[in-house]
Amino acid sequence: MGGSYSKKAHDELVNAIFTGKLRFGQTLNQNKLAGTLNMSRTPIREALFALEQEGLLSRDGRSYTISYISKEEIVELYEARILLESQGAYFCAQRMNRESKKRLKAHMEYITKVKEAKSANLVERTELNGELHKMISFYGGNRYIYKFMQEVILKLTLVRIALFTIEGGEEEEFQEHKMIVDAVISMNPELSKQLMHEHLTNVLDYVKDKVIPKLYWES
Repeated sequence: MGGSYSKKAHDELVNAIFTGKLRFGQTLNQNKLAGTLNMSRTPIREALFALEQEGLLSRDGRSYTISYISKEEIVELYEARILLESQGAYFCAQRMNRESKKRLKAHMEYITKVKEAKSANLVERTELNGELHKMISFYGGNRYIYKFMQEVILKLTLVRIALFTIEGGEEEEFQEHKMIVDAVISMNPELSKQLMHEHLTNVLDYVKDKVIPKLYWES
């Protein structure tokens, strides 16, 4: 993203979605946003483009709309993730080599470093965890599992960001990720599959209990 004003606009818009000031399906007016945030249209435009790339907004011509996803679709997408990524973790543990082990380990160490330093915002932390899941799927070597998994994760961007806004969820997810990475690097397919299945099932349960009520605050 561009300068500090673009980042400020980006963060303000993300916060507005979570607090209910902006609704799913709402179309955003750049001029109105510039007035509300007291900045020029350039950082607003850059922030909107970044949010589109992150999956939070969709664009039709020059108009941006907050991506709509129903409660039912959230659950179905997570159910699909459980199946896809569990098998992807199984394949990954079977097919790891020295280089892929090194890269996966380094990424987990970086996530640990960022977590301890508390140096990343919500979107950045979400992307780091998303990248971990993508790496495991990619190293599994099945191009279709990898492709479909990426599509599912993109649709769930807003939900995944919301996970980090609720106290208590991040630490549990971090520990589960560490166990999955250890199992994969140890090349234990059955354990990797089991841990990934348990992890994403826990996430789905947490989403149902904590995240959906937060996102659909009006209910």
